[in-house]
Amino acid sequence: MINFRYHLVSLVSVFVALAVGIVLGAGPLSGPIESTFEDQITQLRQDKDALRLELEQSTVLLGFAAQGFTEAWPALVEDTLAERRVVVLTVGPSPAERLENLRKGLSQAGATLVGVVHLEDRYFKLDDAGLSQAVDQLADLGLGTRVEAAEQVVGRALAYVLAGGQTEALVNDPLRSGLQTGGESPTPGDEDAAAVDQTPTEGAGELEPDGQGAADQLGEGTNGQAASPTPGANGQAADPDPEQVWLVLASSGLVSGDLPQGGAEGVAVLASHLEKADSPVDKQVTQDRAAAAGALWHALDKLALPTVVAGPSSQAEDLVTLIRADKDQAELTTTLDAPISAAEVVGILWAVANGLTGQVGSYGLGAQDGNAMPPIPVVEAPPETEPSDEPVQPTAGNGAEPDGEP
Repeated sequence: MINFRYHLVSLVSVFVALAVGIVLGAGPLSGPIESTFEDQITQLRQDKDALRLELEQSTVLLGFAAQGFTEAWPALVEDTLAERRVVVLTVGPSPAERLENLRKGLSQAGATLVGVVHLEDRYFKLDDAGLSQAVDQLADLGLGTRVEAAEQVVGRALAYVLAGGQTEALVNDPLRSGLQTGGESPTPGDEDAAAVDQTPTEGAGELEPDGQGAADQLGEGTNGQAASPTPGANGQAADPDPEQVWLVLASSGLVSGDLPQGGAEGVAVLASHLEKADSPVDKQVTQDRAAAAGALWHALDKLALPTVVAGPSSQAEDLVTLIRADKDQAELTTTLDAPISAAEVVGILWAVANGLTGQVGSYGLGAQDGNAMPPIPVVEAPPETEPSDEPVQPTAGNGAEPDGEP
């Protein structure tokens, strides 16, 4: 039975143990304990100083590498995209300096920037009312049907705008012969005949059945000849005006920026860090983003427009990460995550040039193949014409009289 004596003994034992600990800690054990703590503190200070020095050295090396890339920039990209048309897409907040660097790089590479298009957040929200509204209007223009997935209709429409509606002219470029397996493109007369007979011509994509929408005939991607959405002279409606399609996308709050002029031959995407998915709702947003982006890459591939997506890949929600995680998207789209701005510009230009010959890859810090940069593109110089030693004989058409004439 527990009584007062038991409690008294317990209290005395506690105070005796406390007193013994104080005496030992202030006496014989004080030296070793203080020495141990001092050694640990000294080691932590040394580690901190070493890490600070390492960080400073890494910063200097990174700045040196950036300066080297910047100085070598013109020589690295000169004429890599000569007389090519490129459109730039931006996703997420992107610094103005980053876009301006890419503008300069395109100019030094000899390319023409046909427009800068920003994909708004609503573009990636599949349950957004603006997206549904755009699908209805695009279906009326013949760029899809209301029963299709919204991201497919919108992606097809945006790709159509980026190509300027001139899909055949883009795919029939002789420098893109590596992207096609079909024969020569049919003449306008052959297309009309094919439209009437409802049979595909040699080298062209198969005609879609009625009701699938004109945009389903935009092309067969990198594995075949692209077909124009123009149905021919069989009484059906002609292709929609790209400007009209752009107005639908812009008025629905899906895109903003410049209407691409003349159609692009390559697409460069500048992506930034996107919001982290910390909740089930955010994870659904990430899934919608991946679906919308994937539909756009497939649509661009059908028009044989090489696409390069550059941006960070440290988060699971980043666009580059989403592409690399999807095998189908990774086979269609080149990705690049370079920590140096100059290296990013050079990598984008090289990747677009390689994409014109059908090359797709993953490059940068998180590259699956471990490649830091795309291969240096081979730029074919135009053939030089040797001057003729023979004098040019005047003709009647150039204002001179032939020999023997009065």
